[in-house]
This record gives sequence, C-alpha cells and structure tokens, in this order.
Amino acid sequence: MKKKESRIPGFYNLSLTERQAALQDWLSPQELSAWGGEARLDPEQASHMIENVVGMYALPLGIALNFMVNGQDVLVPMAVEEPSIVAGASFMARLARQGALRPAIAPAPRRVLSTPPPRPRHGARLSDAVIAERGETR
Repeated sequence: MKKKESRIPGFYNLSLTERQAALQDWLSPQELSAWGGEARLDPEQASHMIENVVGMYALPLGIALNFMVNGQDVLVPMAVEEPSIVAGASFMARLARQGALRPAIAPAPRRVLSTPPPRPRHGARLSDAVIAERGETR
C-alpha cells in the first residue's frame, strides 16, 4: 500500500472535483460524501447536538496540507471564510516539514491547584486569599 503523504504539490491548482478525488486515499466514501455537501445536517439533528440552536450556518471546508503530527502525515480540515488561513497554515507546515522552523515542545499538563481555592473575605482579592492559604507573603 502506498504511504499517504500530506504533501500534495499543486493541490490548490486542482479543480474541486480533482481535489476530492485526491482525497480518496484519506477518506471513506461516506466521509467524502459528507465533505462534498451531499449529506447535509438536518436542523432537527442540529437541535439535538447543541443547546439553543436557532439556525444553520455554512462555511467552505478546506484542507491544510503538509502537516506531520508525531511522525504521521495528517490533513487538517478547516471550515473558515478567510482564504489566507488555509494557505498560511499549509505554508507554515511546509516550512516546518522542511526544517525551516524549530519544533514546538509542550510540557505535560499539570494542575496548579489540587484543591478548590479558598473563598476570599468580602472585598478581598482571590490572590490574597490563595497567598494566605499557602502561608506566603507578598
């Protein structure tokens, strides 16, 4: 099986139909159908998905290319109205892929407070209450 790569040169020059065909290695027929707009979300379905639904809003769905996450090529779907967002994300991912950018390393998440913060006296600042609870001074 051919290795899938998120680097697809000239993708932006392809027609909509050609771009969808280029994604056949990445998406199932059902996903392609949904992304193609044939499988639209019904307003009644939307009403059960989130609270206070008042309508529907459509945006174009683009694909940011060139991304590699934890050594795996990935395509990043983006529903946006600003054309430069998808192009800019793809370009920066391409620079990172070519080694022009330093990789970002995020530390493991940690919890700052293991217990709920103390309640401050009326008119006092929460930071003062936390400092007092820890026995620290300003």
